[in-house]
Amino acid sequence: MTWRVAAAMLAAVVVLAPATGGAHVISDRELVVLRALPSGAVTGLRAPEMPDTSGLAGANRRGWHGLEAQRRSLYLLADASARGDTLLAERAWKSLDAALAHQRPDGGIAGEAAPAGAGASSTEALATSRWLGETCRALIAVMNSPLQDRFRWRYSLMLLKLRKVADWLVAAQAAPGEARAAGAEWLLADAEAFLLADGIFHEETFGRAGQRAMVAALALQRPDGGFTGGRAAATPESQAWCVTSLQAVTQYFPAPSLETALSRAAKALAGHVTGDGRLRGPGREAATGRDVALALTLYAARSGDRDVAARAARMRDRLMAPAGRPRSLPD
Repeated sequence: MTWRVAAAMLAAVVVLAPATGGAHVISDRELVVLRALPSGAVTGLRAPEMPDTSGLAGANRRGWHGLEAQRRSLYLLADASARGDTLLAERAWKSLDAALAHQRPDGGIAGEAAPAGAGASSTEALATSRWLGETCRALIAVMNSPLQDRFRWRYSLMLLKLRKVADWLVAAQAAPGEARAAGAEWLLADAEAFLLADGIFHEETFGRAGQRAMVAALALQRPDGGFTGGRAAATPESQAWCVTSLQAVTQYFPAPSLETALSRAAKALAGHVTGDGRLRGPGREAATGRDVALALTLYAARSGDRDVAARAARMRDRLMAPAGRPRSLPD
């Protein structure tokens, strides 16, 4: 038996079984981490993805393209809730409304990769998985925060639409062979989406789907801590997503095996950062740098890892506006 198979079996038996049908998300773990972050870290790193007054973010301001741009804005909602910032929370909530305004009758959300009636492509399924996971994560933060009463009615009304997205994603989930070929990035996105959705809806189907995805993803972790499998999965962008998704699950379902996998993954990601806060290799996009910096910042705040914290701080110094916050919100 290889160490990868052993890790996957351990995760299945020790970690994920309790999540099925009864995940507990009445928790302030996310809020504790957010409140421990350096001032303005999230707003500074996510400023380019700030939704406009209609709720559209990033490239979607120039016309609807899909969920990826909306997904990047969602952590602003969690951060605002932790800090009791009603102005930013209201602005970030509009990102959810804007996304769900493009929901199709089948429950999926239209995107340029798969227009209505065209069926689910792997690109759309991955984007939806990422968005659903981050949406659930943000909503859990909101409903455990001082702003819960402000958003309670809107949250209740949104649940039916969100449930339809999760049902659509179950049907669109890649077969095991296809998901492994796509790599751990997709598998961990599915794990975050389904396990946190199970925590909200207490639906066994979602719990089982999340378990399958997590077990398969952990089997793709390399000895150096990084993740592999298909789709250039060893890039900093992909590794940042793996760390982000794994941390989201580990916060709400903590267990030694997941903590170990997360620590190894975060250290591998930090290895992509140079001494002056740059990403190694040519042509790194600014958006990738912000994703890496945020993933490392969140991990460092939760773990207390000084080396990761130092690398994250150097990245933030290079990427963020001096005030750590956009000077003006885009309209």
